[in-house]
Amino acid sequence: MSLFSDIRFKLASGSERDQAIMMRGEIYEKELGHHGVDDFDTTAYQLIAMDKNGEILAATRILDPNCRPFEIEKFVALDTIAGPNRVITQIGGLWIRSAERRIQSRALLPLGMLKLAFLFARRRGITDFVMRTHITALRRFYERGFFREVKHLAFTHPIWGQVYVMHLDLLNLSEHHKAQHDPIARFLLSDVPMDAYADV
Repeated sequence: MSLFSDIRFKLASGSERDQAIMMRGEIYEKELGHHGVDDFDTTAYQLIAMDKNGEILAATRILDPNCRPFEIEKFVALDTIAGPNRVITQIGGLWIRSAERRIQSRALLPLGMLKLAFLFARRRGITDFVMRTHITALRRFYERGFFREVKHLAFTHPIWGQVYVMHLDLLNLSEHHKAQHDPIARFLLSDVPMDAYADV
């Protein structure tokens, strides 16, 4: 049986995009006190996980690399992280419906979303992910997914407060972890076709 037999991971299209943005705004407003919606949502890619009934369970967004400078670039110089001739983009806004967080069988949903982002990036020539987070638990999760904190680029955001900048070099990721026996690494880096990821 597939690890995600009842979930479909995909790039949102049409009304799915609007639904993902609206739901993220509702969750952020309730849990963080700010809707988290900004001008980048009009051009950003929205990646989603849907159940068999078409309900969105989780989502994250990836900013179009051609839409730089991103908001984070008001505070940090992204080119100093990755160097020249790289396709850098910002990933963030990962959310999971609160009800899904309480279901034991959904415990791997965050990793499923991270794999979706990896596949999306590789298929579009994105070389580097950067993100900002101010939540310690999320910082630890992303480190498990091979992001690394850029300590000297931490900054204070007017809304989020203390912010940590995370970076992932996608070009060197597979080479660095090709001998990795960690099951999470094997799952995230695998290109084996999976029905759940048919529409990336």
